[in-house]
Amino acid sequence: MRIPGTRRDTTWPIIREATIELIYQHGFETMNTRQLAELVQMKPGSLYYYFSSKEELLNRLVTEVLDEIVDDLESRLEGVESGLDRLDTFISGLAEWHVTRHKETYIARMETRSLSEERLDLYMKSRDRYDHLLDDILLQCRREKSIADIPLTLTRLSILTMITGITSWFKPTGEASLDDLTAFYVAAVRRLVGANPDPSV
Repeated sequence: MRIPGTRRDTTWPIIREATIELIYQHGFETMNTRQLAELVQMKPGSLYYYFSSKEELLNRLVTEVLDEIVDDLESRLEGVESGLDRLDTFISGLAEWHVTRHKETYIARMETRSLSEERLDLYMKSRDRYDHLLDDILLQCRREKSIADIPLTLTRLSILTMITGITSWFKPTGEASLDDLTAFYVAAVRRLVGANPDPSV
């Protein structure tokens, strides 16, 4: 049974948004598919057309979010030439994701612990695409001598931990605007890598 007035290709986004709300509000372990079915006005059994288990639902959600983030970052980076400009673009884009899509990014950061070892391993291998993108940018910056001679792995881990940590404290009702936050993180990362903290210079 589908939601009245919907087609097969429009039902999953509705399920996905409802899943995000339930996990964000209650946590993955606490939410259940009966709650989800009620929220999207479907019979519980009909949900399994879209996933075979609750864990697969989580896996599909976090994998899609990860792919969307990396695809978006790669799209933003197209045509950006200098390493430092690419670093600024990566940081501002990633920070924007963790502000404007904070529920999804929070779930991807906190709830992957509920995946099986096999699924978590596959998820982390997919995440390598994300890590390699930043590694390549830092390598380019170092070749161009626009940053200090820094340890790349430690720097990459520090940057990603700092940006993904936004999900732990961000509130939509906060005083800082998106522009304020992205500018703050761009400057912070520039200081971390030994570059001029002012992108306009």
